[in-house]
Amino acid sequence: MTPPLFSLGRSRHDAGAQTRDPEGAGLPAESAAITHSGDTPVSDAERRARIDAALDDWRQELADLGGTSSLDAFSDRDGIVDLTAAHPSGLAQLYAGRPTHLGSLVRERVALGIARQSLRELASRTDQLSRRFGVAPVYLAIGVAGWTEPVTVDDNDAFPAPGPADAHAADDLAAAGEPNAVTSVEDDASADGMADAGAPETVPSAVPAADETDTGEPPARPVAVRTVSAPVLLRPVRLSSAGADAALTLDKSIEVNPVLTRALRHHGCTVDVDVVARATLADEGFTPRDALSGIGALGREFLPGFEIHERLVVGAFVHPGQALVEDFDATVERARTSALVAALAGDAEARAALDVALPDPNPADRAPESERGVGDLDPAQLDAVEAVGSGASLLLDAPPGSDVAAVLAAIMADAAALGRTVLHVPATSADGHAVADALRELGLGSIVIDLTEDPAWRRHAAEEIKTAMGVDVPDLDVTAIVGMRNRLTSVREKLSRYVSALHRQREPWAASAYDALQQLAELTSGRARTTARVAPGHLERLNADGRRRASELLHRAHALGLFTSALADSAWNGMAVADVDEATDALARLTRLADELLPAIGEHIEAVHTSTGITRAETLGQWCEQLEMLDGVRDSLDVFLPEVFERSAADMVIATASKHWRQEHSVEMGYAARRRFIKQARDLVRPGREVTDLHGELVKVQQRREVWRRYDPEGGWPHLPQGLDQMQRVAERARDAAAALQPIVGTEPVLLDLPLTELEQRAHILAADDVTVHKLPEINRVVTALSDLGLTPLLDDLAARNVEPAQIDDELTYCWWYSLLGRSCRTTPIWADWTPTPSATSPSPCASWTPPRPIHWPAPSPRPALVASATP
Repeated sequence: MTPPLFSLGRSRHDAGAQTRDPEGAGLPAESAAITHSGDTPVSDAERRARIDAALDDWRQELADLGGTSSLDAFSDRDGIVDLTAAHPSGLAQLYAGRPTHLGSLVRERVALGIARQSLRELASRTDQLSRRFGVAPVYLAIGVAGWTEPVTVDDNDAFPAPGPADAHAADDLAAAGEPNAVTSVEDDASADGMADAGAPETVPSAVPAADETDTGEPPARPVAVRTVSAPVLLRPVRLSSAGADAALTLDKSIEVNPVLTRALRHHGCTVDVDVVARATLADEGFTPRDALSGIGALGREFLPGFEIHERLVVGAFVHPGQALVEDFDATVERARTSALVAALAGDAEARAALDVALPDPNPADRAPESERGVGDLDPAQLDAVEAVGSGASLLLDAPPGSDVAAVLAAIMADAAALGRTVLHVPATSADGHAVADALRELGLGSIVIDLTEDPAWRRHAAEEIKTAMGVDVPDLDVTAIVGMRNRLTSVREKLSRYVSALHRQREPWAASAYDALQQLAELTSGRARTTARVAPGHLERLNADGRRRASELLHRAHALGLFTSALADSAWNGMAVADVDEATDALARLTRLADELLPAIGEHIEAVHTSTGITRAETLGQWCEQLEMLDGVRDSLDVFLPEVFERSAADMVIATASKHWRQEHSVEMGYAARRRFIKQARDLVRPGREVTDLHGELVKVQQRREVWRRYDPEGGWPHLPQGLDQMQRVAERARDAAAALQPIVGTEPVLLDLPLTELEQRAHILAADDVTVHKLPEINRVVTALSDLGLTPLLDDLAARNVEPAQIDDELTYCWWYSLLGRSCRTTPIWADWTPTPSATSPSPCASWTPPRPIHWPAPSPRPALVASATP
């Protein structure tokens, strides 16, 4: 949103200095003098001076934060996206309120590249400002106007920013008939060619300095002329992302640059230019030209040197920090009367007045009918709600990890219940949305108006207020509420019994669950952070000797590299290598595969593809199947002529089969057909070759033909490659090596089904890592021993966090206490009954119990820090 006030100068450091009431009106005057320290009286004048000095310092800090406003010092160097020459169709889409990409607005390649770079810079800048200030509005500026205005020059500021008082001073000089600096500077600038927009030029005042002795008034300060360059119409723009491809979407609102509006009013214009601007948002579309013409006519009538140019630019014209200065200036008079501001400025009486006693912290649960706020709050959070509800000004310091949004939602709901109006000003937009979402989740969305990061907040605020006023008051089921409170009281009593059981001694350890909690808390205060537990049924093995053995194994595991990423990144990780001999054999097989067998198989596959036309085998399993098929084809060609593979042999298989075979396979064939196919089969037998089982040979032909067709979809007669026997020997050696390596690799992946390139790559990687494989047998033994002690979860956790050796024993002790406490929970009937019917899908809380990590809300101090004021 556009702030209500903006500085009119390029430097905001001293802009809009506030005039102070010489009488110091507004400060509470309970006494004529107050004590500052001891018995030293402090006058009202000193008190006002201290407050004014603090306000000046704070404003200076805000001015330094805000920087320069582009609303009255527009420049093409301010990181804008110029859409003046935008394509009409893309502009129509943008004006219609639809998301529009730059490619639709800028069609020329070079200009589009420049526009995208500008949009990237703009999005990056607004993203940074949003994270820092919580809001970073982006606007589409329609039209850029320029005019001149007089400013008074301060002795300590060579380039001042004019305020209303300065403008009135210049008008007074003109009314007195004195030739002020406006005309002189314009003449000088035009003559010398030195005029620069936004930089005023100082000219001596026409009032002589000697007048001071005659009238007693100080001499008039010099007057300068400043050229203002300001956008005219502003429409909020939403960017879909923080990048060059972000889409632009116009919001359905428009406003006139407040700098231009104030200038017109200052020079006597009574026309409401905002009405002129809103007329552009007609039902038939957005038409800004008439509004620019009307505002241009007003500007030429009332503002000196007024010019207006038709520009269309997108930019972040308002630095969020500048709004802070404007808000400060708008409320500074009220701030002077605030006891809180006086206390922050160091006023002793204000501090004493605000130093009220807060309610004492109450560690006990409140009765349900006495609880304040909303939501499920613990006693510390209720302390915070009650402290704020007392009306005191205080600071709530929430530790990291606490649910701040829930506490703020409870505070705001409590204030609303007391008839108060609450304004939440978050540090970031995410904080504001979190509190609003918390209230909505609690069913209080109708009392919330979330204006966080909303350029059209004026319209949305009115709509939400109208909607909220129409919400019906819900009917309360008093009986259900009373029943719920009774159940809550019963649950609290049950919890009290749980606490008593917490301190009961457990045998044979002679320790209570509370003792375990204390030990865990002490270990946690160090660096023990494991959440692992001893596997069920193994805790008894971890006596004193067992824990010493576990410590030795864990330290050895660290020495072997189990806590580093080297083993996890190794291809050998997780493989079952039992001893060094097995590791040596595996390395030898992998080396043969990688360096000898798989490269040769690749050459054989290419040769078979070239000579026979069948598709290249992709895995070792496919290659072995092809070789078996080719070997079978060779056997079949010793019996039949090659023509047997030309057509399907299925009919001949049926014809030569026995009657029992045909019945078993549910096929029928007439006698004549069988006779014809039997003759055809016998004609395909090589001359002079005796076949004792013609049916069996034809079955083999059909099977081999089906395999051939699978690898050669085009069909045809099979062709046999040269060197088939050598290919079979190499493939058999590779298959045997893969079969020997499969138990080491595990069930997945199946080596015969891996692509040959991947299989060769894995073989190279595994063969090259000979260091890890020789350590693997000992690693497996250590891991097995730790598993027998039930410490596999601890080993995995320590390895994932890469724990140092010095912390291993603490982590082991923590895990043991952690597991012992969990066992105590499961074996304590009153705790084991937390869930009425435990099941595999809904176990008892003790089964997944984790030590609580308490969140402490600091108790309010007797003298709270004064940075927030509760508004009654």
